[in-house]
Amino acid sequence: MISKLLLSTALVVVGASSGFAQGFSGGELGLEYSLFDDLDTSTTSYFGSVEYEITPQIAIAADFSFFNAEDSDESPTNGTIHGIYKTAAGGSFGVFVGQDSLEDVSGTIYGAEGAYDFGLGQIQAYFGVADTDDDVNFLGAEVDYDFGSGFGFIGAVDVLNIESNSSTLTEIGGTYTIANGPVIFAKIGNVGLDIDADGITGEDDFNYVAVGASIGFGPDNGVTFSTRGAFSTSPLAF
Repeated sequence: MISKLLLSTALVVVGASSGFAQGFSGGELGLEYSLFDDLDTSTTSYFGSVEYEITPQIAIAADFSFFNAEDSDESPTNGTIHGIYKTAAGGSFGVFVGQDSLEDVSGTIYGAEGAYDFGLGQIQAYFGVADTDDDVNFLGAEVDYDFGSGFGFIGAVDVLNIESNSSTLTEIGGTYTIANGPVIFAKIGNVGLDIDADGITGEDDFNYVAVGASIGFGPDNGVTFSTRGAFSTSPLAF
């Protein structure tokens, strides 16, 4: 599945350099490495997105992501399509549908999202559910702010609920843009777990640090919305 997602994205990028470029508005590729000292483990996520502008107000986007955890043979993947409506005042509204996959198990996700670009940064929020045998929903918000001279601030809150279990992520960090090119970032965060399953009840939380990099391309140098999915809400989601 990963190879198919990568191939699809590559074809879109190649197409953007020809006649497709008339509507191609931007894309992004990146990776993030998270280290949990208390658990002596780490996770790595890879993500990519492309966006196509149908009209100045209407766009569609496709993104993919896959994840690796240290000492685990499981590598979850996600592919999502967004339908986007943009207003003249800097607001964007969207709906998304996609698929989270883990080994031979997969579930359809869908939800709504919104973003507001205030010039020096952007804030966005989302809510989604997963069509699985379990009751799964996820929601969150994130913000980025440009201080100037290449430096910026990022922050996020994400919540994943699976039946009576929940995971809450909070993180803050900083970014540095290298000469209008790649963006490198570092974050500190916390994942709080509230477990009530199979006779096991309890709460715990784990701190982590994360580093990563991303690069935007195309006329808009990026896309409107971040990647979505249950696995994207927490480095411990899998």
